[in-house]
Amino acid sequence: MSLRLYIAAVVALAACEANAQTKASAQTKATEEIETVLVTGARIEGASAASAEVIDAQTLTLQNSATALELLRNRVGIDVVQPGGPGGITELFIRGAESNFTVVTVDGVRMNDTTNSRGGGFDLSTLNPDEIERVEILRGPLSSIYGSDALAGAINIKTKSPRNAAPFSARVEGGNHGYARVYGGVAFGGGNNTAASGPAVNLSVAHLDAGEPVPGSSATTESYAAAVDWVDNSERAVDTTIRKVSRERTGYPSASGGYEFAASDELERAQADDLSVGFSWREQVSNNAKLNLNFTHYKRDEYVNTPAVDGGVLGSPIPAAVSDSALARTKVVGYSSFTLSPTLQMVAGVSAEKEKGENNTVYDYGFPLPAEFDLQRDTQSVFAELNYSKPQAIDVFISTRFDSAEQLDKQTDELSSKLAFSYPLFANGRVGVSWGQAFKLPSFYAVGDSLVGNPELKPETSTTSEAFIEHFYSNGKLRVSGAVFKSEYKNLIDFDFATFKMVNLDEVDISGVEVETLARLSPNFEVGGHITYTSFDVQSGEPLDGRPNWRGGVFGEWRSSNWSARLHWAYTGERPSTSTATGQVELAGFNRMDFAVARVLSKRVTLSMNIDNVFDSAYQDEVGFPSPGLGGRLGVSYSH
Repeated sequence: MSLRLYIAAVVALAACEANAQTKASAQTKATEEIETVLVTGARIEGASAASAEVIDAQTLTLQNSATALELLRNRVGIDVVQPGGPGGITELFIRGAESNFTVVTVDGVRMNDTTNSRGGGFDLSTLNPDEIERVEILRGPLSSIYGSDALAGAINIKTKSPRNAAPFSARVEGGNHGYARVYGGVAFGGGNNTAASGPAVNLSVAHLDAGEPVPGSSATTESYAAAVDWVDNSERAVDTTIRKVSRERTGYPSASGGYEFAASDELERAQADDLSVGFSWREQVSNNAKLNLNFTHYKRDEYVNTPAVDGGVLGSPIPAAVSDSALARTKVVGYSSFTLSPTLQMVAGVSAEKEKGENNTVYDYGFPLPAEFDLQRDTQSVFAELNYSKPQAIDVFISTRFDSAEQLDKQTDELSSKLAFSYPLFANGRVGVSWGQAFKLPSFYAVGDSLVGNPELKPETSTTSEAFIEHFYSNGKLRVSGAVFKSEYKNLIDFDFATFKMVNLDEVDISGVEVETLARLSPNFEVGGHITYTSFDVQSGEPLDGRPNWRGGVFGEWRSSNWSARLHWAYTGERPSTSTATGQVELAGFNRMDFAVARVLSKRVTLSMNIDNVFDSAYQDEVGFPSPGLGGRLGVSYSH
């Protein structure tokens, strides 16, 4: 360990705050009408490091999305893509950035896979919606908090806590096209009592068969989870989570032209197994100091059999391939949190991460052509955060992080920083600005693939500036917020046909405007809407597939003691898409409406009904891949 990491480790052992990844706090604004849940994106409670949104348990239950990906489809600043239904490979773009520029964590475990050609994304369809208790969406550069990969933001997913879970819960849901979902869970010690001391346990099993809403596209997921926590008089808390997930899928190969245009109906078939383990120790060592120690481990094994894709109008056929990949990532984090004064807090800490990635792929060119790698990367980090916050006055947040990564006897050092400032310029609102830098280390595939890998690749980087405003009207019954941002992405990695290698080839500037409103018209009824405009300036001139300039949506939610309902309309504008069969085309914009209603029959039983894509809108996330049309689902939940 280097001297600076050793010094920081000594500091970190003095004391530490109580959360490993993102600490969130719920605060009520200057009104009792609209409650805002504050997601900070920082380890300091209450410090605001990013534009953020939270989807809480109540909203998750009411929305009752068919898949975890659908939970995020209609959110501010997010575009989601799943070509041709459940068997397609999912991608999520925060503010138009690449899908592998977003860190995804589940119970604090980073899930990004750096062994495949997509460079480090995460397939959100491996999650069953019934497992999820909370989703945090953080927009903006966050490498000063998360390290590598967080160029555009982070998605933090929290599964059901033992302290919030019912002693017994079960859910069964079915729909057209063969859709089926089953969930069962038992909990001990918590009993819906978050303040109880002692141990609490939650065990769950879930099954999701997404059916075949589009010919050839199918997916099934099995998951098993255990969570154990121990609370000791609010001074000490220990959490452990273990998740095992298996997923199988079929679908037309990406860029093939899909069900409509592919030259062959031979399907891609894939199977993956995920194992994630998380451990957290949080202790209040004094009135002004806290200690936090974290351990996470993630292991993923994936097998993919991809048929050949005809060259079509592009004249560039893609050979058939069989791929076996494995990723193992272990991380230890320790940090300390100090309350220096009523208005000033500080965090300092260190982390060490070991990653090992393997990939064995055999391409069929009429003869077998192997491509493989077996790499390891060790990263040591030191970080610090400082927050000055005065009630109804100025708020300043500063974070910085130094990462030193070693791979193939090459050391890469990166310094990331974030600065956020806000001020209550008027009585019922705030204005603010932020600036940040982030980076992404090259994926194992980009560096090590024996055919196209390039060990001399530089990290991809981003610099983002943002300004925001938020204001409450009508005695707090109406909230209006807006943000403008500009992000510069440099050293972007892509394939270079001239050298037949992965190279740092491109630069992209992305800027945009986001506006969001929320109005509580009565204690039981609220409506809201959002609109986003994003512009792209790509150095190479090539448009970015799957990302529109315009998108927006409107929703209404109504709740009573026994009934609840939600109606959501969303618009996605034109966006480019490419396949070998068609070349580059412009996909038409589309409207989509979803409806959900639930009826509480008794204290223990609830019925639900969902109509997905109410007006059977025909649209495509990728050219030639029709998205699912009208869908209906009925479900029943039982808990006691």
